[in-house]
Amino acid sequence: MKNLPRLVWVNRQRRVKANWPLVRRSIKAMLPRIALETGPRNDPDERELWTGHGEISFIFLDDPAISRVHAQFFNDPTPTDTITFQHGEILIGAETAERAARELGVSIESELILYALHGLLHLRGFEDKTEVGFATMQNLQEKLVVTLRSE
Repeated sequence: MKNLPRLVWVNRQRRVKANWPLVRRSIKAMLPRIALETGPRNDPDERELWTGHGEISFIFLDDPAISRVHAQFFNDPTPTDTITFQHGEILIGAETAERAARELGVSIESELILYALHGLLHLRGFEDKTEVGFATMQNLQEKLVVTLRSE
């Protein structure tokens, strides 16, 4: 697939240690698959499935930083996993990912990749505020994670 967006990686936290190159490679490898799985979302004639997103930034934050953003934009001062801005910024709570990975018995890298996929699905127009939207996103995420593991 041509014209994939440029990916920018910013790690603004220092506590969580991960194999960051693996996380970056995995997400980069998934961009074409996400576009194929989700198809055109807003315009049936859409030729470029990442239109409007020449650049996507993944910003990994600690709990205090993601809590501040969560409070500012969602009136909720608690840490969260992922916040996606439609202009192409995906904020990921690294400490939230670390806690979830420990609780689920998975690697921190797997959880960070899952959060990044979640953000990318939001950029593709998916929502998780309704039961149907949440279930749709969960199913797509699971399908994409299985695909990633098999590649």
